[in-house]
Amino acid sequence: MSISIKAPDICPKIEGENDFYSWPLYRWLSNFPSRKSVFLGLSIDRGTERLIPYIGTMSNGEFRGRALREMCFHKDGPMYTDVFTEVNGTLVWEDITEAFWSDYLRIGVCAIFGSIAHDWEYISEATRKCKHCKKAERKVIKQVPMTLWESLVKVADEAA
Repeated sequence: MSISIKAPDICPKIEGENDFYSWPLYRWLSNFPSRKSVFLGLSIDRGTERLIPYIGTMSNGEFRGRALREMCFHKDGPMYTDVFTEVNGTLVWEDITEAFWSDYLRIGVCAIFGSIAHDWEYISEATRKCKHCKKAERKVIKQVPMTLWESLVKVADEAA
């Protein structure tokens, strides 16, 4: 699989700043132009398993790259690669390269971080739209019935 994307294609407008595009991802492609494949792999953090995207290159079950979100979270962090092997489950990692880059070129940083990357533009008091992915939302106020338990007897500590 050959991805034609190059660092200048995703350069943010202001050096060192994220806008529609991610500055760290631009730096990554500038430093490692051949490491642009994206795989969904299992991560275990404090006993919790989850699938996360990794960016880099895969060859014979050995992946050289980084966790994409972690790398993009640190604007000025060091550019380095980690090595993941069969012990890390790389043989079952899913190649999502085409889908990731297609989404990234269409919706920018929202493709990496989802809802925490939205840059809201307020259209009215009750409507907003993300400048990156164009997701639109309206404000809705809902009253939710709630069941509470109240004490029948005043406890000495509560009375003080």
